[in-house]
Amino acid sequence: MSGPFRDPASGPPADDPSSERPDPWAAPAGPAKPSFWRSRAARFLMLGLITLLLGAPLLMVGMIGSEREYLHRQTAREIGAVWGGQQTLIGPALVVPFDQREERSLNSGEGRRTEIVTTRRAAVFLPRELSVTAETEAEIRRRGIYETPVYAAQAALSGEFDAAPWEGFFDDRQTPLWDRAFVSIQISDPRAFRENMSLNWGGRSLKLLPGASLNGASGLHAPVGDPREGGAKRFSADLAFNGSDSLFFAPLGETSRVTLKGDWPHPGFGGAFLPVEREVSPTGFSASWSVPYVARSLPQSFVEGEAASLSAYGADHISAFGLNFAQPASPYQQVERALKYGLLFVAMTLVTVFLIETQGKRPAHAVHYLLIGLAQCVFFLLLLAFSEHMGFSAAYGIAAAATIALITLYVFTGLKLGRAGWTVFGLLTVIYAFLYLLLRNQDYALLIGAAAAFAALAGTMWATRDVDWRAAAGEE
Repeated sequence: MSGPFRDPASGPPADDPSSERPDPWAAPAGPAKPSFWRSRAARFLMLGLITLLLGAPLLMVGMIGSEREYLHRQTAREIGAVWGGQQTLIGPALVVPFDQREERSLNSGEGRRTEIVTTRRAAVFLPRELSVTAETEAEIRRRGIYETPVYAAQAALSGEFDAAPWEGFFDDRQTPLWDRAFVSIQISDPRAFRENMSLNWGGRSLKLLPGASLNGASGLHAPVGDPREGGAKRFSADLAFNGSDSLFFAPLGETSRVTLKGDWPHPGFGGAFLPVEREVSPTGFSASWSVPYVARSLPQSFVEGEAASLSAYGADHISAFGLNFAQPASPYQQVERALKYGLLFVAMTLVTVFLIETQGKRPAHAVHYLLIGLAQCVFFLLLLAFSEHMGFSAAYGIAAAATIALITLYVFTGLKLGRAGWTVFGLLTVIYAFLYLLLRNQDYALLIGAAAAFAALAGTMWATRDVDWRAAAGEE
């Protein structure tokens, strides 16, 4: 049928001009509108998001390192508790107990009354001259995979007390108990003494007894009788004890001289005073200190616990000096330093792959970048695990070689970059070598890291200066 009554289902006749009319509901002809989510800019932003997300596994590696370092320190404390802990030698000091009489007013039912109260106190007198010569022999003690240095020390103390340092010290309300005077030598951990010892006091040999007899302080003491007899008192004592981690001395003399030597090649001198002379070699060290009376914070004579305290003197190394038996940077400290550059390290690797693969026709997927970033995170875990059993340099070489090989193989087989995969291999080798250089140059680490970050950013800007960020992936 033709005309207005033609069946619409049959469609327009072949010669009907209406058959050439465009469909008003059809999409307009022409190139498709570019989508932001398919653009290079979106992929680059995705790269930044993946880098930030990889901070979580890096944080987990850091937590594992902190836990392992805590176990190491706990093991060192347990070894020190048995062998001997941190040692600080304070003494000798001459202690004279005395009775202090005081008037006190008391309220009672009969009114206010006054009574005399007597308390026992201790007067402390320090030597005019003190000389200490000590020698340490170190060794490494191990428990499982953890190790810590310990030492055996021999210390020779000598010097002299004035003939009457107490002149003008006591008043009418104080009664010295001269026959109960004693010499006190304090030490942090007296359990580490290796043998019985004696004190030579004015030509007499006196046995050193346990306890410093001064406010419950740990150490040794020797009753000397009435110190007023015989004038100035020369003294000497030889002490043999064990210790770990550190050995410090408190300067008690008007002039204190300490000479210390040992076979530990990594001494860390510290405390209130540094040595006036020192020499360190691969086979050991030697150092000497000279501290005058005016440089210390303790008076030459005082009442214990009143204006000063011998027991507190030298605590926390505020006034003492000596050395720490330092170890070369532990693997945990090295890995912790490496993790500080972790995100920068991962970002440099991902940007390197991004800049290379954008030159090809097959864009990489977000999963590709995520797996490459996770391989970088596992590198730090491998570094931590291997460095517990071998030197840091060897551990770094093994972990870096394994990671570079893994990422390069994945770039060839997963991203299909062809010859460009060798470029990725070369750049990864440079990046890992740079990180090692950064970790080995602690003094210039910040300068090197900042310069490298700037160079990486500048290189990225230069390499992408002609990139059309609005173009879809795979387009020119």
